[in-house]
Amino acid sequence: MSYFRIGICDDEEIILDKLYQLIRNKFEKINCDFDINKFNNAKSLINSHSKDDYDIVFLDIDMPKINGIEVAQNIRISSPNTIIIFVTGKDELVYESFKVQPFRFILKSKLVEELTEAIIEAHKLLEKNTYKIHIKIDNKPYEIDVNSILYIESSRNYIIINTVSNKQYKYKDSINQKERELEEYGFIRTHLGYLVNQRYIQRISNENVIIKNNQKIPISRSRIQYVQQKLIEYLR
Repeated sequence: MSYFRIGICDDEEIILDKLYQLIRNKFEKINCDFDINKFNNAKSLINSHSKDDYDIVFLDIDMPKINGIEVAQNIRISSPNTIIIFVTGKDELVYESFKVQPFRFILKSKLVEELTEAIIEAHKLLEKNTYKIHIKIDNKPYEIDVNSILYIESSRNYIIINTVSNKQYKYKDSINQKERELEEYGFIRTHLGYLVNQRYIQRISNENVIIKNNQKIPISRSRIQYVQQKLIEYLR
């Protein structure tokens, strides 16, 4: 049976207690073991996470001293695969949150309605985290976790898999085939020759999507609206 560590951080005790109870109730209905810790300040969460990574973190954005965006940035340094779910009363902060690749953005005014779906989808993603791509290069086998992939690019009859650790894997394959294989794992075709892991997209311009470490990946003008819509669906 799967086991998940969950962290909750909000400086408002009433909201924190409500979140704790709602999240516990939802996970009790899922066939998994879990442990939940709650924090009323960002520093305590950061310290706890540094000792033992959380699988899911529920964060208020608007907190004193250290806000939720800063907490998420800290978490991303050591744990790029931690699922971050922002819970806030300010809808306008959704775009500010893009830079840390949150899994969801939940409004406190719609807490009960949106939390259920977020937890269900987060659980599905955690279960999917075991999915690996199996390839061979010069007859040597490699196993690549899909969550470690930043983007995939095509090169004639080959594709190049680029990872968060700056490793590259070049082998004979079709990017069209990889798009079909990885669509359900959050990969978006931004350009004819590029397939990007949406969890690492920070922002979009008219010519590029900017991902982790400010890398620029081409985006076709005809695909801008499609990519924007996919990101909104991903966050909400």
